[in-house]
Amino acid sequence: DDSEYLYYFDDASGQIVTLCPKMNCRHNNENCDAHFGTINNSITLYNNRIYLWAFHNVPGKGNMASLYSVKSDGSDRTDYGFQNIDGTTPGAKQTVIYKDTLYMICDLGPSGNSSYSYKVFMQPLEHDQRAQLLYESPDQEREHSLSDLHTSDDTLWLTDTTYISSDSLCSELIAIDLRTGKPQTILTADNGRIHYTKKGSLIYYCIQAPGSGQYSPVHKFDPESKEDTIFA
Repeated sequence: DDSEYLYYFDDASGQIVTLCPKMNCRHNNENCDAHFGTINNSITLYNNRIYLWAFHNVPGKGNMASLYSVKSDGSDRTDYGFQNIDGTTPGAKQTVIYKDTLYMICDLGPSGNSSYSYKVFMQPLEHDQRAQLLYESPDQEREHSLSDLHTSDDTLWLTDTTYISSDSLCSELIAIDLRTGKPQTILTADNGRIHYTKKGSLIYYCIQAPGSGQYSPVHKFDPESKEDTIFA
């Protein structure tokens, strides 16, 4: 299965190369250094190293996730081991790395009336350090999702969306102070999903209405002055 191997795309030549430094390797079994099991979509490049999650079927334990790191040429492969978070091995839906720490949105499975439970964990990149819970939605009884991780100025940004009914949802833009771990709600959408980007101290955002997929005009928001204006 090609999805089990890590590849490098050479933009200049257009060639796709298996990211394995072994001489005479045929890249067709688990002995290949580019073989990682089933790789999910959380692949991050940081300080000339690639960090990724992969899943393996372990006898007696089922499907388990592990965090790996390799140099950008495929050498110096490091296995962080199976990451048992709250007794589960969820892998990551989205990851960012900031100041030698990996921040990740994980789905820990059913919780209350929800079929999934998204939480944010932090994983120091030092080997043998365990992941720690950083943030979870206050309302664990309803369907919810976390998305759009960004980091800047010792702050982790994300959107927290709660599904109230089939045609109703609310969304919050959350800023977590990474020095204290304290979350703060920056923006709230009473019936829609917030999509945002940051530029300097300003936030540009729009709100997607549930069901219809229609978007509001883009707003420019200053968290310091609380000034909120239509940008486009």
